[in-house]
Amino acid sequence: MESEYEANLWRTIHGQSYDFCVSSNWKTKYFDSLDSEDEKDKVRSTLLKMLESTEYPMGKKTLIAHVCADLRILEAIRPVEKLRNEASGSLKYAFTLSYEALSRGVSVPELTRDVWSKAIAECKE
Repeated sequence: MESEYEANLWRTIHGQSYDFCVSSNWKTKYFDSLDSEDEKDKVRSTLLKMLESTEYPMGKKTLIAHVCADLRILEAIRPVEKLRNEASGSLKYAFTLSYEALSRGVSVPELTRDVWSKAIAECKE
């Protein structure tokens, strides 16, 4: 059963309603405003729990995975990899972005900007 804390955390993630591939401001709007490391640790551990939970559909987990990448939660690499392997289509693509970002230690927007920059540079050659 989803805890009230999880439900509130999900609402903060979902309430941002922005494209994680282009702009990731959840970290600065919510996470960085937390007062203590204990609160931040609770967010990290709850996000990991949400990724591994069977209560959340894959679509919601893509946003959670993107937030994990944004926060550089390296413990999320294995759960995100597992989800990527289980997913197909656009969900697989979303988990792949999160997995690659986590593997490189960057946010999803940083990863996509880097990929686009390289692609544009190659086109100019």
